[in-house]
Amino acid sequence: MTSEAGRFLAKARQCLADAVLYQPLVSRIAGREAYLAAFHAAEALLYKRTGKLAKTHRGLRAQFARIAKDEPPPHHPSAYAAGSAVRNPLTHRRYNGDLAARHTERSQ
Repeated sequence: MTSEAGRFLAKARQCLADAVLYQPLVSRIAGREAYLAAFHAAEALLYKRTGKLAKTHRGLRAQFARIAKDEPPPHHPSAYAAGSAVRNPLTHRRYNGDLAARHTERSQ
């Protein structure tokens, strides 16, 4: 990963840690920090994929939407290759790629 993208991810992690810290105290500040964490993570992805930085907030949102539109959500079974086993961050259950493929075939 490039150092620039790494810096954006470090900012995202710090903002997320701040959001967790402030959540029980001031939810408004926690929400703002969580948004900034997502914003900086989007900056990292944009820079990693294109090597460019967005000039405006609106530009980052538009470029991120363009890049991410074809990506399956990380918790969706089709996001995993056959034979892989990863944890779903929402349920903490393990996904097995073979099971995910069968589930996808059944649902079609």
